[in-house]
Amino acid sequence: MTVPRNNAVVIGMPQLERALDQWSDELKAAVRDVVRESAEELRDDERDHVPVDTGQTRDGIDIEYSNDDLSAEVGQSDSERAHIAEFLENGTSSMAARPYAAPAAELQRARLPGRIAAKVSRIRR
Repeated sequence: MTVPRNNAVVIGMPQLERALDQWSDELKAAVRDVVRESAEELRDDERDHVPVDTGQTRDGIDIEYSNDDLSAEVGQSDSERAHIAEFLENGTSSMAARPYAAPAAELQRARLPGRIAAKVSRIRR
């Protein structure tokens, strides 16, 4: 993946990873499902809101999973289009910013903890 990248940092992630080692496979799968759902929603939201000329920047927005699918990065997968995505997001000296990635990421950052809690609580019942 290339820039721009909006990362959500989860405070206590090392503790969460240690806790996940002790969780059942069912709980781990639930968290992976939430990560995947959130990443897909973020990708779709970015694609829906990125300014479009040819569609190449929109079509280059993709997901890369890591950390045994417990982490996901959403951003521009086309390195040739990454600079255009960055210009759109942040603006230039001659073009106003038209952010699409940061607002979408903020929405997902707000939703993620509640999604994880809801999914885990359903399993733990």
